[in-house]
Amino acid sequence: ISPEDREAMKAWYKAKLEQQVGPGKTWQDVKCSEWDWPYGKVFTSISPTDRSIEACKQFKKSRLQGPVLYQAFLSKKNEDYGAILGHPLCVDDLIPCTERNCSGMTYLIFQASCSWAPEEFQNMVDMQVQIKKVAKQHHLDLWNELVLNATGFMSEKATQAVFWVESPGMNASQIRQVQEEAVAQSMKHGGKPILLLDLTSTKSPAFSCWRSHRRSL
Repeated sequence: ISPEDREAMKAWYKAKLEQQVGPGKTWQDVKCSEWDWPYGKVFTSISPTDRSIEACKQFKKSRLQGPVLYQAFLSKKNEDYGAILGHPLCVDDLIPCTERNCSGMTYLIFQASCSWAPEEFQNMVDMQVQIKKVAKQHHLDLWNELVLNATGFMSEKATQAVFWVESPGMNASQIRQVQEEAVAQSMKHGGKPILLLDLTSTKSPAFSCWRSHRRSL
């Protein structure tokens, strides 16, 4: 990370902290359970206990046979942001959903310091099968997402639409934020249609057009 990006992150954190707990406060004045990030408390991170790249590579091959660490998603991000800020975001008092009953969007997410190369696709699928078993054991859902390098995927033809997700527990401010991000991504890709994935309703289709809402932004 560049010095400029690090300073930008510190400025963002200072503003966020003042917004949540007031001026003159530090990370030690706010518990992670009080941090304004609902997903971070009910998403559960799965990773090797060792954060090194080599340990991660071995973990991928082991198919969950090695030491496994379960953390609340925000606990994991607390460590990641801490490496940039020089201190954690908050005082970690979170218990992962593998150790307590959670409701709502209770996803299990693989989070480690390495990923799968294209030629390791089958290995990735095999790992996901094992993670799915763990998720089922703890009554969790599995977050299934492929993240691709943007290079070569930025043309208008490559992107057909942009979607945003409305989830249970989101407040008006959070909904507005993801809507604005969706609009920004749509314009970045040539004004692509914007779809809504509404997880608050079991009756609506998986995706619905969001054009009428977009005009209000």
